[in-house]
Amino acid sequence: MVSLDTLLKELILLTLLQTLLLTISFALSFAHAETSTDDDVWQARVDLDHPLVGRWLDSNDQLLPDKSLPPIDLTGTDVLFLGENHGHPDHHAMQLRLLKKWLGEGQRFTLAFEIFDLDDQPIIDAFQRAGNKDADALAEAVGMADRGWPWEYYRPLVSLALEQSLPIRAINLSREQARAIAQFGWDAVPDPSMRTRLQEPGRFDQAVIDEWESDIIAAHCGYLNPSQASAMLKSQQARDAAMAEALAQADLPVIVIVGSEHARLDRGVPLWLRELRPDWRITSVGMTPVQPDLLEADDYRTESRRFDWRWFTPRKHERSACERFREQLESMRQPSQ
Repeated sequence: MVSLDTLLKELILLTLLQTLLLTISFALSFAHAETSTDDDVWQARVDLDHPLVGRWLDSNDQLLPDKSLPPIDLTGTDVLFLGENHGHPDHHAMQLRLLKKWLGEGQRFTLAFEIFDLDDQPIIDAFQRAGNKDADALAEAVGMADRGWPWEYYRPLVSLALEQSLPIRAINLSREQARAIAQFGWDAVPDPSMRTRLQEPGRFDQAVIDEWESDIIAAHCGYLNPSQASAMLKSQQARDAAMAEALAQADLPVIVIVGSEHARLDRGVPLWLRELRPDWRITSVGMTPVQPDLLEADDYRTESRRFDWRWFTPRKHERSACERFREQLESMRQPSQ
């Protein structure tokens, strides 16, 4: 008859073996994240044959020789922006791949999200202190369904943060706050010190402001007039400043999941953050869908450096967002049969 002592020893051995197998499986899943990007893993399928798809462009405007991941070292970075096109499946997949890569290397970091409003922070903190790992439950707790974000693409990122007990940082103004600033101007900025900073003259040249407002009009398919674009620009700048304020208080290093416009070095959150934390090492990645008529890296270069790294991906849709919008608008104008 087997003794109780022998059974206990076998149970302990079995538990250790199961733990080892789980650890190996976990490490292998992270190791897979370091592989290069091949055509068969793309979720967006437009312009897959574009010569820049999958390529990385560095801060010296040089393309990496292949499609492997860029040599971004978190040990030499305080804040890293992973700029996305909201809802682009390959951008969010790359964010997840990079996070898993760094976790597999033993890195720990704070994960900051544009999709979480500043007012969400107490809810997030209580949620994580309770050890809850359910991303959908967190989304429900903060009312994510009413905000218009494509949650299905952010769920894996938030799940990873919860499962790995990474601090989650909320950084955005609420839509109500941003709308109030667009409507009433700087007087609607709730924080007095931020209001003062936003009104400081000379931060942006008039040429930059003009280009920015033109970009906003183009992003809204030409349906905004100049005064509306100016109002929206105030809202955009307030968001950038608020995000920078929140990041300045976060535990380092911080990885920021944010739209590419907010990640721009020349006029986005990094610009405001450098004013608050001039000694911090800041790196920005911009994920960029290719354009069918722009085939060379030179075609994407700009006068001001927007990102330290750019990653080129297929387009999600054959037609532009404005073309699709105008098509929907025309269909709405058609008289019903």
